[in-house]
Amino acid sequence: MTIRIILKRTIFDAHVNSLSEGFITKDVELPEIEALLFSGGSGEMGFDKTDFVGIEVIENNKEK
Repeated sequence: MTIRIILKRTIFDAHVNSLSEGFITKDVELPEIEALLFSGGSGEMGFDKTDFVGIEVIENNKEK
C-alpha cells in the first residue's frame, strides 16, 4: 500500500509583501500504518474501523 502525503507550504516575505502557497505531494510506504489501517473488520452486528486523521511533527531532541 502506498500512502500519499499532501503538505501545504506557505511562504511570506515581508520585504516585498509577498505571500505564496503551494502543495507538496509525497508517496511513501509505511507498513506500520498500513497494518493499522487494515486492522479490524465488519459484520452484520457492527464494525471495527481505523481512519487516518492527521499528522504531527515531533522534533527529535536527542543529543548527538
